[in-house]
Amino acid sequence: GRGHFKNGFQGGVHIVRHADEAKDIASKMLGQTLVTKQTGEEGKRVDKVFLMDGCGRGHFKNGFQGGVHIVRHADEAKDIASKMLGQTLVTKQTGEEGKRVDKVFLM
Repeated sequence: GRGHFKNGFQGGVHIVRHADEAKDIASKMLGQTLVTKQTGEEGKRVDKVFLMDGCGRGHFKNGFQGGVHIVRHADEAKDIASKMLGQTLVTKQTGEEGKRVDKVFLM
């Protein structure tokens, strides 16, 4: 399940459309206690979140690697998101033309 953080923030997957938004959301998750069915009310402290472009394999035309990135600091979330958002992602499905990335996912 998605769960919730003890600070009131909702768990689960968050859609991010701006790098600053990635930093803001990550700051509400990192270092906080997430409560789910599995953890019970005690919860579990979150020390990393995952930022992804929705494609398992691929690369951006700016040289950045696509896929899932592990984030341990809110500033890192902003930095990684800025290298993905608005950039062209090339995968087997898109061919060399690629496709512009307008949103990433943070969980």
